[in-house]
Amino acid sequence: MSTGYRSAPPELPRVAASAPSVVIGACLGLAAFALAIVAGLMAGNEAERVLARALVSLAACAPAGFVIGLVCEHVGAAPERAAEAARSAPGEAPSAAQPTGPKKKVVHAT
Repeated sequence: MSTGYRSAPPELPRVAASAPSVVIGACLGLAAFALAIVAGLMAGNEAERVLARALVSLAACAPAGFVIGLVCEHVGAAPERAAEAARSAPGEAPSAAQPTGPKKKVVHAT
């Protein structure tokens, strides 16, 4: 049985199911779905229309939540990356996490 590839297809990076970005995406999608169901039923719309709109909101908000989760992961990992860079090369220029401006002279009032 031939797959049409001359060699194995390239492996795509996999995201763990428990990664924060996946969890945030799923939560945002399900919240949008539930909100659309409740709002549609309270407005007195037909069940088919309510369900269709809820599925569209789920399909739109889950990927948006995944992207928001990726941004949160990136922002949350920035201090860790800066600390790792500072530990790995202490003799080099200071990292972005450390202030590099002139030091202010502190005068204490007595």
